[in-house]
This record gives sequence, C-alpha cells and structure tokens, in this order.
Amino acid sequence: MKQRANRAIVFLTTFVMVVTCFCSFGAEGVFAAEEGSPAALSVYDGDTLVKEYTLDDLKAIAAKEGDKHYKYSGYNRNPSFYTFGDPDNKVTPSYEDVKECIGPTVKGILADAGVSYTSNTSISFDGSGYGVSFIASDLFEGRYYYPNAHNIEGGDPAPESAYAGAQLTEPIIDIYDENPDNAYVETVLRFGQKVPNERNNTFFVKYVANGGKIIVGDEVTEKWEPVTAPVYRSGTVLPETAIEFDTKYMNNKYAAGTVYYTVEYSKGDTAPEGIEPKAGGTIYNYDKYGHSNPPVLEKEGTYTVKVKVTGYGLRDSETTTFTYRVKDIDSPEKIEKLTAARNTYNSIKLSWSKSDEADGYEIRRKDANNSEQIVVASTEETSYIDKELITGLEYEYTVMPYKQLDSGQKVYTSGISAKATPYLTKPTLSSVSRKSYSSIQVKWNKIAGADGYELSRYDAVTKKYSLVKDIKDGSIISLTNTSLKTGRKYTYKVRAYRLLEDGTKVYSSYSSTKAATPYLTKPTVKLTAGKKAVTVKWNKIAGASGYKIYRSTKKSSGYKLVKTIKKGSTVSWKNTKLKKSKRYYYKVKAYRVVNKKNVYSSTSSYKYTRTK
Repeated sequence: MKQRANRAIVFLTTFVMVVTCFCSFGAEGVFAAEEGSPAALSVYDGDTLVKEYTLDDLKAIAAKEGDKHYKYSGYNRNPSFYTFGDPDNKVTPSYEDVKECIGPTVKGILADAGVSYTSNTSISFDGSGYGVSFIASDLFEGRYYYPNAHNIEGGDPAPESAYAGAQLTEPIIDIYDENPDNAYVETVLRFGQKVPNERNNTFFVKYVANGGKIIVGDEVTEKWEPVTAPVYRSGTVLPETAIEFDTKYMNNKYAAGTVYYTVEYSKGDTAPEGIEPKAGGTIYNYDKYGHSNPPVLEKEGTYTVKVKVTGYGLRDSETTTFTYRVKDIDSPEKIEKLTAARNTYNSIKLSWSKSDEADGYEIRRKDANNSEQIVVASTEETSYIDKELITGLEYEYTVMPYKQLDSGQKVYTSGISAKATPYLTKPTLSSVSRKSYSSIQVKWNKIAGADGYELSRYDAVTKKYSLVKDIKDGSIISLTNTSLKTGRKYTYKVRAYRLLEDGTKVYSSYSSTKAATPYLTKPTVKLTAGKKAVTVKWNKIAGASGYKIYRSTKKSSGYKLVKTIKKGSTVSWKNTKLKKSKRYYYKVKAYRVVNKKNVYSSTSSYKYTRTK
C-alpha cells in the first residue's frame, strides 16, 4: 500500500471514487472563490506537475460534466455542512438543509489535465498530512456495498433481505475536518459518497491554504493478504456452525481491509462450482469495528465458502475457498469420575476416568475472581497439573471430553466438575530449646512457596498466645526468642504465609506446639584444703544474682546451707573453723532473682576434701 500520510487515515470501506464536491443547500455563492485564489488541487503525472486547479476551475469541470448531483450519505450526514462557500465555518446549515452535493469526477479532472492511466495505475491523493493511494481499478470500478437502508428491522448489520435494491456507490469529496473530540473546526476536501448508508470516511486534502495533490504513477500497489485462518479450516463441521474468519485487518484503525464471502450449498458430497464474492451475491463484510455476521451452515450437506479481503489503498486479495461437509456427529461418552487435589502451594492436580470415544479432554476453570469458566488446557491424557495459581483461592474445574473433527471443530460431551484449593503446607517445629538463662531457640523446616513465617508463643502465666516475630523472609527457619523470664515455661507454634499481589497474607495451618524453659546453668566446683579450712571455688554463671553453698560430712546426705553469696560476680568462699583432718563434702547452686523470688539452677555435683 502506497501511503503518503504523516498520520493514519481511518475509514470504514471504499467504493467508486470521485474527486471534488461543491455542496449546495439553497445558499447563493456556494462555489464562490476570490479572484486569484490559490490552487486548491494539483495534478501530477509521476513527479511532474501537470496542472493546478482553483476552486473556480473545479467548478467549471463539474459544469462541463453536467453538474452531477449526489445524495448525501445516511451514515455521513455532516460532510456537506461546511462548504467551499464558508471556509471560516461561520454558517452551519442544519441537517435538513443539506440535500445534494455537486462535483467533478476524478476521471473528468484527469481527462482535463491530459493524464492517462490503466487499470493498474496508482492514483494517490495527498495534502497537509493526509494521504491515501488506490489503483485505478479500485477507484473506478464497481465495489461491494452495504444494504440500502439503515435501522431496519433486524438490526445493524442488516439481514440479507436488506440488500434488495441497493445501488453501487459513487463517492464524492466533502469539505470539513474533525479534531479528536469530534468538533468540526476547519474546512478540508473529503471523500463522501452517493448511496445512503454506504460507509466511507476518507479525508485526505486540506482546503486551499496548502492545496492538495492527485498523483498518477506507474507503481502497482500490492494486494491485501487473503484470509487463510478461519476459525474452522475446510472439513467436517456440525450443523448450525458459524464460520468466523480470522484476519489481521479486523479491529485495526490503520487498515481498511474488509472481508466478504459467498456461500454455495449442495446436498451432495461434491461441492458445486462456486461464484466469486461480488455485489448481489450472498455477502456480508467483517469490518474493522468488529461487526460480524458469519455464515451459518445450518443443515447437513456440502458448502463452498469463498472469501476475499477488499479495501482502499490495495488491490483485492485473491479469493480463498473453503469446503465444509456438514454432518451430525455423536459426542463421546461422559467422564465418570474426576478428582481435584492440592499439588503444591500454587498448583492443583486433576485426574479423571477415561472416555473411550474421546480424542481429547478440555479443561476449564473458574474461581472467586472470575465467575465465567476459561479454557486452561486441552490434553489427550487423563490427568493434568494446573500451575501458577493463587495460594488459598478455591478453583472449580470442569473436564469435558471431545471428538476432534478434521476442520478443527470439537464435539463436546457435558463435563464433570470438582473443586480444590492450593495451599502452603504447615511447618514442623524441629526443635525448641533453651539458649540461655533468658532465651529460647526455635527451629522449623522450610516451606515451599512461603514468603515468611509468624512465630507465636504461649505464656503459662498469661495463658495467651502472642506474636513473637513476623519473619519476612521465607528462607529464614529459626529464631532466638530473648528477654524471657528465667525458669518460666514457654510454648511455641509457627505458621507460614504467602503474600498475594495486593499484599494480603495467605497462611498455612499452625505447626504442632513445643515448649522449653530458660534456666541458669549449674556451677562446677573446685576445693582447696587448708589448715582447719576449705576454699570453695566455682565458675561464674551467666545471669546469676548469687550462689548458695551447701556442706556435709557425708557424700549422699546431710547437706546444709552454710553460705549465701549475694553477688553473681563472686566465685569463691573460704570456709574456716573446721575440724582438723576431717573430710568435708560441698555443693553449689546459682540463683537469679525473678519478681522478688529466687529461681535456682541445678545443684552442682559434690566435691570433697580433707582439712589439714
């Protein structure tokens, strides 16, 4: 496509073209132009300027051709509102005032300029940032058309019956421009058309101030690409099948390709000779705005569907032919059993019983965030793992067996459904142990998919669980809980969580509980004998407020408190005034004052010595 525009031109469809229009709605001076007005249109043969035309010149060509009248379009009611006679848009006639437009044809202008062309000649219109190209055959020959009525019973698009009496179109040039918010603000030359309801909206040349061009060249424009990817390729389909056409020109504001088709039907197995898609045939277009009314192959037999892409700026595509045999096919047997179960924190495994007649199984899914089912997979197997799901969200699955026809169509049997939810597994506390006189270390296993963990603790005094720590790292699997009370029992549990996109936490179940108590370590004792005396020494105990020293003359009994040390930093004491050459046994235990009460370590092992 030869494109001269600096910005894309948006149209709906293209038909026979005419170049310049002067519109009359009963006002005098509608063709008026000042003496010496600049060229409104220039004709080029290739790169050579052949002739320039003022508005009066164009009026003269129109008069020579008999001042042909063209009805305004039912779809484009505004093009004639702003005319050559009102370049400043000071007067805007009403819709009822706009009755007819007059203008010269493209052929008439080219003949006046003495420029020749063939059916393959490129004819372009260019000016002030707007441009579009055609080949002569697309510009001058008959084109397809829409129904000759609008808002008729049956809606838009209209039914086939609305085609009766439609006429071929003869586009003209109207004169207005529109800004992005659809306010008509300045005058331009613009394609209009003859028949009401023929959709065409091509503005290409800005009015007078910058002029416009018709460029006749020897370059042959390329063709539209044919439709090669319908929803169903040639082959067997079911009755009542709609044949949708898939083309890249749909819903594309930069392309004007429009799909047309014809349908021929035969009850036999051999398709008859088809006809080319053409005006008067069984036609409907798929336009770039997504309007669609696909052919429906209603009853059994053989159909030939011929499709082509048309539009301005390129030659028509080749016709693509699809042959369909319509036949009622039995659906496969139903599935008897389906199970859906959590596979991982973000996947679900489905398993189902086999349908002997099925070619495959289609898996559909919906959840709380999507009320409608979507197709997630097709498989020939009898199991499937659905991955990348949202942890904690319940999913409902339906598995439908199908037969695969050679056209690509599938014949389904009603499916069977089951629900499942992917979730985090609960952690296991591997150990809960005393770390020091005031801390406990908690360890657990790593949970796949976890973004973090919450560790909670039960206090035997308060009899409540409270959050110890939100561990915001799924790779951390231990924590030392500090600032605890010596001698108090603490019970722990942990759960994993996963963060959703909105920041919501989805939790696993809590682990089983485990408990531990922080305590003072027991002292280790050494004795030194002296003359009627024994010096007792022990190691310093972290967290100790003091120590208790016990003595006996027997190894296993009779121990009595002989000294209380009230400083944790004191680690020796001399026991005097003992008997000479007497054996004495000693034990030591540390204590810590907690809430004005002593909490003791275990008692050390006994040590003995004989005095001198």
